[in-house]
Amino acid sequence: MLLIGPPGSGKTERILTGVDRAIRAGRGHEVLVLVPTASMRAHLLSTLARRGLMPPTSAVTTMSEFVGQQAPDMLDGTPAWEDRLLAQVLARSASRWLRKWAGSSRLRGRIAALMRELWAGGADSYQLEPAVRGTQQTAFLRVFREYEETLSDEGRVHPNQRIAAAASIVRERGLDSVRTVYVDGFYQFTRQQEELLYALEEQAEEFAIAMPEGLAHYPRSASQVVLPPSLAKEGVRREIVAAPSPRGEVLEVARRILSSGRPMRDHAVVLRSPDRYADLLREVFESLKIPHRFWHRERASSHGVTRHFVAWLRVIHRQFPAEECLEAITSPLSPVGALAEADAFDFAVRECLPGSGLEFLESNADGFPSVAELLAQLRPCRDWHRKRFGAKRWERECLDMLDRLQALRPPVVPGSLRRTLDWRGTLAARRALRSAVGEAVSMPEFKGRKRPSLAAFVDAVEDVLRATSVRTPDERFDVVHILPVGEARQWSVPVAFACGLADGWFPRPRAQDVFFADGERQRLQALGVGIRTSAQHAEEERRRFEVASSRATEQQVLSYPRHDDSGRELRMSPFLAALGEQPRDCPPVAVGCGRSSGSPKRARSLRPALLDSVSARNASFNVSGIRDYRQCPYLYFSANTLDLRGRPPEPAERLDGRVVGKIVHSTIDRWNRGLGPIGGLLDKAFESALRELHLEADFRTERIRLAVRKDLERFAGRPVAAMAVPSNSVARFEEQVELRVGDAQPQPRVQCRIDRYDVNPGRDCVVTDYKYARSGSVKRLLSQNLAGEELQLALYLAALEQSRGVEPAGMLLVGLRDGTSVAGASVGGSGDLKPLRRQDLRRLLVDATQGAGETVGDVLRGRIEALPRDVGFCDRWCRFKPVCRVAWKGGTAPPDDEPGVR
Repeated sequence: MLLIGPPGSGKTERILTGVDRAIRAGRGHEVLVLVPTASMRAHLLSTLARRGLMPPTSAVTTMSEFVGQQAPDMLDGTPAWEDRLLAQVLARSASRWLRKWAGSSRLRGRIAALMRELWAGGADSYQLEPAVRGTQQTAFLRVFREYEETLSDEGRVHPNQRIAAAASIVRERGLDSVRTVYVDGFYQFTRQQEELLYALEEQAEEFAIAMPEGLAHYPRSASQVVLPPSLAKEGVRREIVAAPSPRGEVLEVARRILSSGRPMRDHAVVLRSPDRYADLLREVFESLKIPHRFWHRERASSHGVTRHFVAWLRVIHRQFPAEECLEAITSPLSPVGALAEADAFDFAVRECLPGSGLEFLESNADGFPSVAELLAQLRPCRDWHRKRFGAKRWERECLDMLDRLQALRPPVVPGSLRRTLDWRGTLAARRALRSAVGEAVSMPEFKGRKRPSLAAFVDAVEDVLRATSVRTPDERFDVVHILPVGEARQWSVPVAFACGLADGWFPRPRAQDVFFADGERQRLQALGVGIRTSAQHAEEERRRFEVASSRATEQQVLSYPRHDDSGRELRMSPFLAALGEQPRDCPPVAVGCGRSSGSPKRARSLRPALLDSVSARNASFNVSGIRDYRQCPYLYFSANTLDLRGRPPEPAERLDGRVVGKIVHSTIDRWNRGLGPIGGLLDKAFESALRELHLEADFRTERIRLAVRKDLERFAGRPVAAMAVPSNSVARFEEQVELRVGDAQPQPRVQCRIDRYDVNPGRDCVVTDYKYARSGSVKRLLSQNLAGEELQLALYLAALEQSRGVEPAGMLLVGLRDGTSVAGASVGGSGDLKPLRRQDLRRLLVDATQGAGETVGDVLRGRIEALPRDVGFCDRWCRFKPVCRVAWKGGTAPPDDEPGVR
């Protein structure tokens, strides 16, 4: 019997009612329900359990499992095995074009899908041959035939052959105790599956197939029952919502769920493309503590457990490149990954890069005993990169290494459901990984006495993992269910959301087949081959939309984003447009999730118990720290109070503007003290810096050295008088002075290291600061100092006045990059200096001292909120931005040479 009806017409309910009656009558062992997927089986079993029933585990099964039970001796290939066999066939193909693209996984996927479609339509390579025309189709036919022959030589069958064999076995042996067979959840059947259904109908006393209405073809049956649409569905409220972006779409779903007042189990989210929305849904729902369950399987290759171990195997094959090895060592899955020792080792090695090899890593492991022990366990595989073992030997070696290199840690928070689920997923991924290593042994290229390299074996493991799915065991009931549209056919919930209904996303566009376009497919259909055209694929998409839009019993929300993540404009799906309803823009979401688009709230200060520790860690201050705090309190707190260090930069990034600035200042100081020509002093300082940075001289470092030397020699050749410093002054270089600020006792002190200051006989003092920066940056920095935005030069003058008894008279900045430039201001103005009134300079010093005192007081009072002044600095230079948890918009980025200015 065929049960035909639209989505929600009660087909599945009829089947469940029949199963219910059989179980309550003690005939549960006489019932068999066939469904297409394992998740549908789990859902049906859960539904029956909620009705108080305990069906036998064999009562509900997938068709593939049933076929396997009927024909256990017939072996078909796993997806990874079939793909690698197809790659071998393509590599020896007579067609040069196909040989050229044998390494393309996309082309192999297209060919494999076409072969499966032809088998499902009842055609093998010999039945297809009369219909083949043209060079490309002939090339495909040769591959098709050779693949079938190779499959047979390997003692394997394709899945449809196994189904046909299962149909014959059912006809021959019957169904044992099974008297009633139900089939639910299928859109269509292959010809072999139809033969199996006919065999089941012949052997069963009661037989029913539930299928949607409007199909072009149905399996033949003795009777049909057409079900009308459910009356309950007519009262469902439907709403079409347009969101600004996918994130806005998910936030709107979350807002509606949280404000509905319903149990979480009353909601479901249906997706056409789970890969597009899964990470976003997980992020938002976890942030808002919305319990949820995904019903789609994830690829094993994307799980951290599998990625970590494959990364280790790649590291071994590549002879232990240091940076890749450090990533594996410091992973939370590493045996030492949870130890602070691992991070310290990571920093120590990165400071010594470049380097490679196990010996290099071990030479830097002194003082890190746990890491040294882990590295010692890697010695047996030091020469694996040149070894060739049999596949079984590689399996043993890899599984043995897995237990050494990966440590799974159970949840440490008692009663934490999230941690428990993560632990279950980790165990499931670990089982999948061990299984994948075992399955890789059976790859066709490893057959016989073949001895693959480690790289070839790891490639096979990765292929198996990409074709393997993993599901985290999760039996929670009161959760929001997130369903792929293919899994949603048997679900009904009070409130359902269908997301991502944008043109190009749902329906998915389907390109013409590269071998058989629609015209050739129609010709094949006329010859009796059951192969689908683009129009039939489009019809399948329409039926999927009917399922996605009909899961609700009370309220159905259909949504789409107006723009994708890149800002590209999207249109609503033609399926939505056909409904004839205008979309409603979702209101601004006010839930506590997402990134801030405005200024953050002020954070509370530290608790009094912590202030003593803050004072101890900030016994003294410097001008650079004052500047950091004025930029952002959290920046100062992270860099100075906590003394956090970022990961050492890559070798190519070490010789940056700040390092060059230090080299320049050191060279000028030694030159001012008469220790030699400035060019030679620079060369020595540069060589010393390269040694400290563990860098070899190369083209880039030489280019920088020559450019800096040219700039400094130009600077040294210019008379001091031309820089607007009075000739009768006495100069002092690189002196350390202190400035007492604030009202606390003892009075805090700000350390000031001054590049140069000049004092004339009247005790008038001008400070000079060297910047390896261009003229424009120097002028801009002087303006900021005169406006009180920067305090550096004013604090220098105030410190000299307080500790040396001089009279502040001016400030001077000397730019050294791409030509010597001077920018400055002095009382009365002289030479190249701007005129500055003494009372204005005095007010500038008072304001700077007061501002420094307020900054010091805020630090000691524990004010640490993330409140940056210059958002451009945050975006480009702040190394603590990833942890401050504040997102900023707008602002102007500093110029390219700003790091040198700082």
